[in-house]
Amino acid sequence: MNVFRCRMAVLREVRVLLALGSVTLVGWAACLADDPSSPAPTEDPRVASQTQQAAFVKSLVNLEPKEAPERRKSFDAILALQSAPLLDPATVEVLHKRHTSVLKSLKENLKPVSEACQAAGFLEETRKAALTLIFDEKRYPYPYGPDGNAKVNEEVAKLVEAVERSWKPVEPLLEGAPANKSLHKLLDNLNELEGYLADSGNPLEPDQSCDAACRKWLGMGLRKELESYAASRIVMDENDKIVPLKKPPAKAKTSCPLNWQEGDCIRVTNRYRVMMGRKAVYLDLLFSKAARAHSADMLARGYFDHITPEGKAPWDRAKDVGWKGSGCGENIHRGIGSGEGAFLGWRRSSGHHRNMLVEQWNVMGVGQAAGFWTLMTGTVATLPPVRE
Repeated sequence: MNVFRCRMAVLREVRVLLALGSVTLVGWAACLADDPSSPAPTEDPRVASQTQQAAFVKSLVNLEPKEAPERRKSFDAILALQSAPLLDPATVEVLHKRHTSVLKSLKENLKPVSEACQAAGFLEETRKAALTLIFDEKRYPYPYGPDGNAKVNEEVAKLVEAVERSWKPVEPLLEGAPANKSLHKLLDNLNELEGYLADSGNPLEPDQSCDAACRKWLGMGLRKELESYAASRIVMDENDKIVPLKKPPAKAKTSCPLNWQEGDCIRVTNRYRVMMGRKAVYLDLLFSKAARAHSADMLARGYFDHITPEGKAPWDRAKDVGWKGSGCGENIHRGIGSGEGAFLGWRRSSGHHRNMLVEQWNVMGVGQAAGFWTLMTGTVATLPPVRE
């Protein structure tokens, strides 16, 4: 009996201990669940990436430019989650389809684009070929070679004509671009899509088809051309505010320091620079003052040279009128009374031709005295230059 009672007491002790132990274990588990330092269950990155890619693909439907930063943010988040491959094949396929659709819209909805695309593939090549030869002082020397540069002049002329043919359909597109919101939207879309493909390791295939050439030019070349042309247009418009666009009436009073033929020479020279891939340059009235004085001096004293009888060079004459800049080039011409005629004469002369196309020039001035012409070119630190 005593043994039985003893066993029952032990069992009761065990039950109490077990009960206490259960409470303790349950309490410990609850505390663990509430502990912020304990690791939480994580979502599979692959699943998260697929979810985000589905949302990203949906955002490509309208491609509104103002929403591009959000799309880019979503795209970057996908790349951060995903290991190789960075995008699922289905997402890459959607990007390619949207790119093809945007390119098609450019060709169908913007009439000048199709023809410009055909020409643009040659524009860059012909510019490069022409400028390479023009700036080759051995093949295109100044002073002229034994044959007066006849053969190389013909070669240069053909290359420039090729640039003109390629430029002709492109220029109207650039001229009308500022008002063409559709063009800019489609270009933004094209650049955005190509960025996603390149950054995810799926760049467009570089083939030689017309579509590929158009695609490359529309995505990169046209945007660069638009920016350059817009900057040059600002400069040319500023110049036109100073110089008359056409011959004024005989008795008309004008405060312009240049005559309309001098203004025409500035315009045709700038248009040529832009066609050849250079930026237009500002009219510098100090340069024009020096240029006109040199033309008048050559006329009055019957000489034709960059150096005066006293030994003054172009940079000396620029300094005399207060011009402050770096570098100084000069073209001179005689025999033709029109600004365009003087320009065409310089284009047929290797040294003068090069001077008109020097890339770093940002100002020029021109001066006429009867059939004598002087064009001065240089670089100033502050633009636009002093106008008085």
